Amino acid sequence: MYKRYIDDTFIVCDENTSTAELLGIFNGSHPSLLFTVEEESNSSFHFLDVKLDRRENGTLLRSIYRKPTFTGQYTNFNSWVPLGRKRNLIHSLCSRIRKICSAETIDRELDNLRSNLLNNGYPTRFIERNIKKESTPRQITVPKKKLFMSLAFKGDTISELIKNRLSKCIKRTFPAADLHLVFTSRNMIRQCVKDRLPLLSTSMCIYSFTCSCGADYIGRCKRNLRKRVAEHYPVWLMKGERRTAKSSICDHLLESGHLAPRDSSFKVIYMAKSNRSKSLRFLHLCIAEALAIHEQKPKLCVQKRFVKPLSLPWS
Repeated sequence: MYKRYIDDTFIVCDENTSTAELLGIFNGSHPSLLFTVEEESNSSFHFLDVKLDRRENGTLLRSIYRKPTFTGQYTNFNSWVPLGRKRNLIHSLCSRIRKICSAETIDRELDNLRSNLLNNGYPTRFIERNIKKESTPRQITVPKKKLFMSLAFKGDTISELIKNRLSKCIKRTFPAADLHLVFTSRNMIRQCVKDRLPLLSTSMCIYSFTCSCGADYIGRCKRNLRKRVAEHYPVWLMKGERRTAKSSICDHLLESGHLAPRDSSFKVIYMAKSNRSKSLRFLHLCIAEALAIHEQKPKLCVQKRFVKPLSLPWS
């Protein structure tokens, strides 16, 4: 038997097969490949997170394999983490046990899980309720439309209150919806210590340009803003040369002779959220650009209309 998961391979062969010879065949298939081998020891073996023990009748007993460095530490119950993630932790660990383990080892692994969760501050009642909930299959008679909503995390008490009230309101007014609330915390370490990107390194944004005479422009940029600014404000323009202008900003600066500094003339007025898909971010940019142009009515944003004369057969 041969099974493979990415670069881990599980092979069952008879006792007449030479492991060293088999390893040589694998390593000889390509110069860049170098496999190592682990063999069965004391009728026990592990593959990924599955531990296999050979029974007396030759069948395999499955249980959870944990590395020697495993300390049993999970997200502490008293940590500043939404309660839903702590529930999902228990659900995922229970699901992992039931999918991997044989029937004889499920109870033992669940007891081990209970012990680890208690050491991480989880209440016994909370543990048992979620283990029982995971083991009970959910009956879905009519498919519902999933509705996702992201809210700021302000503590377990407030989050649970908001979740219960919103769920009741949605269930009463829109029974066909399946509400999924996601509580997030914005005050992350990486956001506190990470330096802000330079203005011209921004992408997926709406930017504005204001000349010294008051003429302004609003546009969107999917690429690095530095490249877009270089198209509006090319190097040859700063040198006093005259060439064909390829944007309304460049055309205005060329005709008026104004020299607006790049750093103070260009500003980012909107940035698409990075946790959205690229297509959705671009859609948000298009909407934001249209709203900004409609609201501020910049002078340099020229609406182009292309008219093609029709040649009718009877004219």
